[in-house]
Parts: sequence; C-alpha cells; structure tokens
Amino acid sequence: MSGWLCSYREYEYKGLCIEKCPTGPPWWPMKKDGEPYKILPGKVKVILEEFYALTDKKREACYVGGGCERI
Repeated sequence: MSGWLCSYREYEYKGLCIEKCPTGPPWWPMKKDGEPYKILPGKVKVILEEFYALTDKKREACYVGGGCERI
C-alpha cells in the first residue's frame, strides 16, 4: 500500500521555527517545544516581520522540513 504523509512546511529563521499554515495566518512561529505561540513576544514579532519581508527564494533557503512525502 502507498499513500502520502503530509505535515506543515517548517522553516527556521534566526533561530525561530516558523510553520506555513493552510488556514489562519499563513506563517506562525513555534516555541522550541513545538507548541505555537499564543501571544507573540516583541522579539518574535520583529523576526517574523523580517521573515515576511524575505523573497520567496530566500524564504525557501530557510526550509527545514515538512510538506507532503510519498510513503
């Protein structure tokens, strides 16, 4: 049997893990333990704004995993 295993695409920028989400905000930062931030601290907001400003090519250079994989 074969199929697909899909998860959110993950990026790392300046030490911050960021997930690309299909619903809600398109990008969401994650804590080191994998939980999403409920309220964004000031430092995280600044890093996230810098990440938003990157070109698609530079953003893809920060890609670390996730997406869909054939199993």
